[in-house]
Amino acid sequence: VGDVLDAQLFRIYSVTNGAMRFTMRFLDSFGFDLEDGLNQFLAGDELVGGQSPGWTGSIATSPFERVTGRLLVPTDAKTLRFNFASGGSGSVKGLLVVDDVSVRISRPDITSITSDISGKTITWLSMPSKLYTVQFATNVSSPIFWSPLVTNVAGHLSLTNTYLDSVVRAGTAGFYRVVQQ
Repeated sequence: VGDVLDAQLFRIYSVTNGAMRFTMRFLDSFGFDLEDGLNQFLAGDELVGGQSPGWTGSIATSPFERVTGRLLVPTDAKTLRFNFASGGSGSVKGLLVVDDVSVRISRPDITSITSDISGKTITWLSMPSKLYTVQFATNVSSPIFWSPLVTNVAGHLSLTNTYLDSVVRAGTAGFYRVVQQ
């Protein structure tokens, strides 16, 4: 409970007369859907209609599209279910090929570092149930000395965190990392 799962899949599709649906949902121990707004892939049912990007008219020559999402594990979750279904009436026709579905426990990957007059803003993937430390080093050659800039940063329900490093540092290079406590 409170962990976040990073999910990804690759797909190709060509669908007419509506849409097809792919959903990841958590179930409780009785097999019932846990209707939490954060428990679905990409925060909602993933509907696909028309043609996937780069569709050439054939599965053999069309590129797969990579799709990613994050799922917050809700209270009482026991199972994660994958659903494929028509997104509407029986007249929906076509194909949806899904390959390499993978799910892992999220880690605090840095997604961006931006700089402005206030300093450098570090943004990373987080979990609401975890605490984080942001560290800085002037080099990454041995021996590496990581200095903590801030500790006990609580994860957010938005599933991302930021920290503003407003200190002007000597030198032309520096390195950041985020450690889950």
